[in-house]
Amino acid sequence: MKGGQRCLAVAVLHQPPGVSNKERREMRVVVDPEVCIGCQTCVDVCPVGAISMVDDKAWINQEVCVQSKDCINVCPVEAIKEED
Repeated sequence: MKGGQRCLAVAVLHQPPGVSNKERREMRVVVDPEVCIGCQTCVDVCPVGAISMVDDKAWINQEVCVQSKDCINVCPVEAIKEED
C-alpha cells in the first residue's frame, strides 16, 4: 500500500461516527496562530498525525485530518476550533 493510500485508510478508520464524507469535507478544524502557544499537546493526541509544528505553531493538514476533535478537547488555550 502506498503512502497516500495508507493515510486514506487510516483516515477512514478514524472518521467520527455519524459524520458523512460530504460533511467531513465541509467541516474544518483550524488553529488560530495568534492564540497557539506551541505546546504540541495537539500533535501528541492526533490519531492520524495530521498536526505538525510550523514556526512553533500547530498546523493541521486538512487532507489528513479526520475531525476527531481530540485536539480541540486538549488545547489548553482553546486555539483550535471547528469551522464550516
